[in-house]
Amino acid sequence: MTVFEVLDQAWLEAGEPSDLDADFSIGTFDPISTAGVRMLRYVNNSIVRIGNWRFRDGRLLRLRSLLARKAFRTGYENEFTVTAAIALSGFQVDPPQTLGTADPYTGWVVEVTEGTGVGQVRLVVASSYGAVAGLVCSVNQDFDTALDATSVVQFRKNFVEFLSATETNTLGGNVVLNPVTALGDILKVRDLGTATDLTPTLRENLFTGNVLQSGTPSEYRIYGNRVYFDVAIDAETVYEILYLKQPAKVAVGTDVPELPEQYHEALTLWVTHNIQRMNQDYDKAYATKRELEDLMMMTREQGSSEMDMEQGGIIIWG
Repeated sequence: MTVFEVLDQAWLEAGEPSDLDADFSIGTFDPISTAGVRMLRYVNNSIVRIGNWRFRDGRLLRLRSLLARKAFRTGYENEFTVTAAIALSGFQVDPPQTLGTADPYTGWVVEVTEGTGVGQVRLVVASSYGAVAGLVCSVNQDFDTALDATSVVQFRKNFVEFLSATETNTLGGNVVLNPVTALGDILKVRDLGTATDLTPTLRENLFTGNVLQSGTPSEYRIYGNRVYFDVAIDAETVYEILYLKQPAKVAVGTDVPELPEQYHEALTLWVTHNIQRMNQDYDKAYATKRELEDLMMMTREQGSSEMDMEQGGIIIWG
């Protein structure tokens, strides 16, 4: 079904409300009219809702049509020579490149690899960058030996962060993939160098006990907009995530929602439910929602569904 067909059907089922007639009565759809803008908002909200549907028994719908993959390179070894110590609690360096964020290295592990204080490892708990002062870092625990101009520090980190295209902190392989509008859920993380899948940990575990360790990760944990690894990555490596994307928004009547055809009827019902609810027709809105829930269960039972354990919950592949 096209957007026009979905919205026209929903408009009819909702009783043809005149304030939402975006030219449906004459067989067309005007997406920039007041009614058309509202109807597009309803359908886009409904696309996201159906694409992330939770059934009554708590299981989640995961659509194969929304599967995607993205490779990224991380584990960059950023080495800088110290320009000044800040007592025992930190240091200052002058990076050769302009850093695109004011707080670039917080959460990274820093190791002194040459010169005074060699072998010391700390966690950066605060960092700031300016064109004049350079990069200034504070660490979680005072250095045993204060650093000086002979000290060389190396930065590593145990996480990657998902950013929108407008964000600039792409140091160390952060992934440009909007966590709000583009990323649904992460299913797997793969090390393409060794051709192995990392093991997810489902506990509330951010690998705190390993925070100063470096090596080759074997486990990962999703937390917020980040993927944390069990150790800081000490070599440049290419990883791949397999993830569920959010369905794309629609904009004109001829667009086709990025959901399998068998879910377009459900999409129409959810748009109808939204119209009825906004018009305070709560009895019909409740009945439509119940009809939608029954339809989703019937579609799940009729389809060739495959249950799998991913990130701690049973999911349904539709």
